[in-house]
Amino acid sequence: MEYFDSSKYNAIVEKMEKCVSYYEKIEFYNNKFSLYLANGEILNIRFFRENIAHLLGLRIDVLKKYNLVRSTMNSYECLKYFIENNYSILQKLKKANIPYETLFSSYINEKLDSFNDNINIRTDDLEFIIKYDSEKTFKIEEHSEISDYYIIRKIKGEYHVLGLIKDSVNNKYYKPVTSRKYENFDEFNEYITRIAIKQDLTYCYLIKISNLIHDYENSFNLKIEDKMSLLKKVMRFSKQFNCTCSVANDYLFSINKTKTDKTNISLNVEILKMLSECIKSGNVLDSNVLNEVCGDVEVGEELIDLINVCNDLVCSSESVNELAQSNYSELNQENITLKQELAELRKQLKESENKNEQLVSENNTLSEQNNQYEQDMNVLNETFQKVFGKR
Repeated sequence: MEYFDSSKYNAIVEKMEKCVSYYEKIEFYNNKFSLYLANGEILNIRFFRENIAHLLGLRIDVLKKYNLVRSTMNSYECLKYFIENNYSILQKLKKANIPYETLFSSYINEKLDSFNDNINIRTDDLEFIIKYDSEKTFKIEEHSEISDYYIIRKIKGEYHVLGLIKDSVNNKYYKPVTSRKYENFDEFNEYITRIAIKQDLTYCYLIKISNLIHDYENSFNLKIEDKMSLLKKVMRFSKQFNCTCSVANDYLFSINKTKTDKTNISLNVEILKMLSECIKSGNVLDSNVLNEVCGDVEVGEELIDLINVCNDLVCSSESVNELAQSNYSELNQENITLKQELAELRKQLKESENKNEQLVSENNTLSEQNNQYEQDMNVLNETFQKVFGKR
């Protein structure tokens, strides 16, 4: 260990400060990430302040052991105090002949380099998600290695790992306990093989991000082509690590959606065929016939507009048959009647507005006359008092 290499120490502190600044600027402490997994589960993730020091690789226990921070401080207060007073803390370490490396995790650089990406969860760079069950493997890992879920992402050729466990205080949320980055596949493979063997692998097809203070929410849903690509990745890694490919829930949803889309396409083709025959024969496409064909399936607005335009064209054509012309005439007459009724209502409304204005004018005149009357009465009262007052 290099006891007093302040340049490396300063570089670590600078990175740590930038990470905390990013965390506070985006207000990740107020954000909730809801991950909808292909296995049917939903992960509600919060990045609480008390978890940030550990994610950044700062050992709060060591800071308190050597009395470098107050024992009453919580972990986030310790983190902020360390950043603000890092120089004086380094001097105390030098004086006590304690290497500064004891303050940090042995993976400090990986933790700092992966922090900003790992707390900003996305779907477009997702590789797979591991649901970890210790009973499915005979290997015994260090406690710090164990998480309930591992989110694996690939960003610019580097593999990022975020480990989550259920919060013991608020068990509706998952909180991060490990954050790492691996620059190449060999390093990543060495680490993840110990974790993934015989576990369940799945993926996230929808992320909802909500700010619990400012009432903000946004959603990011995987497109079907991206989902297929992600499914192939999960299947490939499942085979490599002898895992269970746990994607049945979303796969069933995709099948049903595809089936529905095909049904809608077939129905639209049938409607277009009927519309074509109506145009050729000079008949309008009756709404009752359309309802019989569609049943409970809702016809799209674009297709409804097309049907209306075609019906109008058919009815305005010279070659239209008598039945269509009769229907068109009835509709046209009804339209004319409605327009006339609307015009009459507007006329009545205008007359009412004029009468109202006249009443307002008369009311103002009466009000002025009343004021004048009150003034005249005041003059008479004053005169009366003067005359009878002298007597």
